[in-house]
Amino acid sequence: MKKSIFYLPVCMAMTALAAAAFAQSTAPSTATHPHIKSVTAITEVFGEGQKVTAAAVEYDQTVATAKLAGSAFSVANRTITRVYANTKADKSAQGVNGRFVILELNPTDPGSATFAQRGPRMDGPPGGAAGPGGPPSAGAPGGPGGPQAGGPPRNMSNGSKRTPAKISVTQSADIAAASGKTIAADSAAANSSKVINLVVDDFIQNTFTDKASGESVPYNLFVPKNYDKSKSYPLIIFIHDAGVLSTEADTTLLQGLGAIIWATPAEQAKHPAFVLAPQFNQTPASGSRTDITVNLIKSVMAQYSVDNKRIYTTGQSLGCTLSMEMMLKYPDFFAAAMLVAGQIEDTPRTAGLAHQKFWMTVSEGDFRAFPTMNISLPIMEAAGAKVARGRWSAKLNGPELLAKDKEMIAQGTNILYTTFEKSTTFPPGFELSKDTEHMGTWQFAYLNEGIRDWLFRQSK
Repeated sequence: MKKSIFYLPVCMAMTALAAAAFAQSTAPSTATHPHIKSVTAITEVFGEGQKVTAAAVEYDQTVATAKLAGSAFSVANRTITRVYANTKADKSAQGVNGRFVILELNPTDPGSATFAQRGPRMDGPPGGAAGPGGPPSAGAPGGPGGPQAGGPPRNMSNGSKRTPAKISVTQSADIAAASGKTIAADSAAANSSKVINLVVDDFIQNTFTDKASGESVPYNLFVPKNYDKSKSYPLIIFIHDAGVLSTEADTTLLQGLGAIIWATPAEQAKHPAFVLAPQFNQTPASGSRTDITVNLIKSVMAQYSVDNKRIYTTGQSLGCTLSMEMMLKYPDFFAAAMLVAGQIEDTPRTAGLAHQKFWMTVSEGDFRAFPTMNISLPIMEAAGAKVARGRWSAKLNGPELLAKDKEMIAQGTNILYTTFEKSTTFPPGFELSKDTEHMGTWQFAYLNEGIRDWLFRQSK
């Protein structure tokens, strides 16, 4: 396994060296610069999807990092934020003399995305808004075209879009080699011919064929660094939303943080764990994938040393619903769950979740998950659940967010339910839209370190 880094757009930057690079061909290099050997595009995954965040320019000699200046380079249609040398085609907290010049780029630049879910669409009228756990107002949930009772949430996006990761670099001024020689400027652009996908490249792709149903499911698996089969490790499975149904196995890794966040160097340093991310290509009927998904987990457990007392599930929208279905059918299988923006519409059935341990996050502007969960929670409480409730802005972070997490946890309940204040989870570019905030929920939910830490503290 190679080392990797991951950058979070909200006050987080994590770095590590990449020992080997997964190369993906883009356009052939057209570099005519006499000293540039290659250009590599570096991508990272954010809450809203994957983006190109750096270029690694390989020279035929060692470059002096202390003498580098951002003004010596330009990248077509991108903003350079930092320049330094390195010994590898990798981002680093500190530059060192090396053959690679790293050009870090602004991830908010237009055109930086290589994978993004398209904007949300409305499939029904919005319902009323109530406080956490309160009753929904008339008209919610529902709307024409909704699923049958007990079915999965509707697809709230217009699909996803892939764009090749390409970078065009020009060395527009002289730079200094470590030897003291000058590497002269050249007006010819050098185009990227390789791609390194940070964290994404650390997952193994494979296909599981379920013996009972005969159905095959592609999946992605992250194995902890320095895996030792004499030790046991927790396993977390992430299930994506309906907006990224695909036949391409890595789609679930590119769409946001739900799978990737658990495999980042910083998270693995605290919680070494297996991360399993199946890729579905069609919306399943209610509960139809529960057996297949659990059997997939069991197949991984048969191959690796997994702690069967620390198996966790998490998912968003469709994935959240499927997680709850698995918890209902297999009540003793999971130690706990992190659930995002989903619901079981046949609300009386949720009584079966009363004694499970999970932390649910929904947005008050989500016209389906929010009112439906507000019906379900009292049903769970009547069946014996203990519920802690919290409400804050999706953009809250740092010590204030940590303090609110601690307040929730201190109540000692088996179910924790937090809602994002209305209008704080609009996807980028939809701030003035009246469309659903459903998709925006998971762009923020997985950034909550307190919930992630809580999850790994749970055991059967």
